[in-house]
Amino acid sequence: MKRSSKWIIIPFIVFLLAACNNNKVTEVPVTTPSNPDHAANASHPATNVHLPFTKFSLEVSYGLTEKYEVDYENDADGIEAEIEDKLNGEKLKGNDAYIKLEPLLQKLTFDATTDNASIVSDVLSVFGLPTDYTGFELEMRFADGTEKEFKLKQ
Repeated sequence: MKRSSKWIIIPFIVFLLAACNNNKVTEVPVTTPSNPDHAANASHPATNVHLPFTKFSLEVSYGLTEKYEVDYENDADGIEAEIEDKLNGEKLKGNDAYIKLEPLLQKLTFDATTDNASIVSDVLSVFGLPTDYTGFELEMRFADGTEKEFKLKQ
């Protein structure tokens, strides 16, 4: 009986471990389009897009239960992306989150020397978030390695 239970448990553990790693962005093969005059297909983002951040972690709170969270990190292990939007009841991980985040992160216009108020304004505008937040936390690592982090309460 012990032998048969081992054979049942092993595949279960392998399945469980494989299912837990779902916020990694898989590499999308970059192919040359047959007609280079047309724009690339938006459903297949190029993974070599240069973003201004290697890490972007945002949490904007609205009262006790409503919040908008974004986590993006591009390091030696690959790209991880996650969005948890309790304002609109949306949760995205992996490729789905990256596809939504990549154009938003590209639109941000600030750098490490920008004042916090301007950063907050830019982030809220680009992400389409209400300005009546109760808490705002942002942690970033820019492409040049510079890090910036701050928290605000309203």
